Amino acid sequence: MSPNAGAKRRSPARGGDAARPAPAVRAPAVPQPLPAAPPLVAETAIGLEDVARDEIVAYTRAIAFIVAPGEVRFSPTGDPRRALQLRTVQAVYSSAVFAVPRPKALLGDAHFRRLGAQIDAALREWPAGAFRTIHIAAAGAESAVMRRLLAALAERTGLEPDENEGDLLVRLRPDREGGWETLVRLTPGRWRPGPGACRTIPGRSTPPSRRR
Repeated sequence: MSPNAGAKRRSPARGGDAARPAPAVRAPAVPQPLPAAPPLVAETAIGLEDVARDEIVAYTRAIAFIVAPGEVRFSPTGDPRRALQLRTVQAVYSSAVFAVPRPKALLGDAHFRRLGAQIDAALREWPAGAFRTIHIAAAGAESAVMRRLLAALAERTGLEPDENEGDLLVRLRPDREGGWETLVRLTPGRWRPGPGACRTIPGRSTPPSRRR
């Protein structure tokens, strides 16, 4: 005979309240912060840096710094496309810094994918056909490494490589920390900002109004 044979079986609790587990309490959802806009670099005429910086601050609500003659660095707090309507700049670039000793390292898988993503961000703001050619501007742009990088980027984007100029401009320069900075122009080469310039090209969505 089992040692528990004489034990009385417990009848289930009537009503089920005692056996029912307490409902789980869900923690309130915590809103996730929006991803930070990439740092941008505005190119302006030498002597107009202060004017450009004031317009950038007023129109994009960014903290802007004059970092070199003809160059203002900033990070917009709102829609980064508003930077394309600045009237005192000649071009706007996205910026990325790579902790690599030489540009050759940009051909490595991880760095090349990151550079490709930076370029994609510029391309997808414009309709197909807005960019036809791609050009790399850098010291030693005619070297074998730069030509390999240009050819690889051209194959990835489907654009024609151009060793003289291009609709899509990628600038490479040494970074202050010992790495390399890539600057990708956010507008096609034939697009020009300015008070009387057209702010769109056929097929592109209308940029945000300049109303504040």
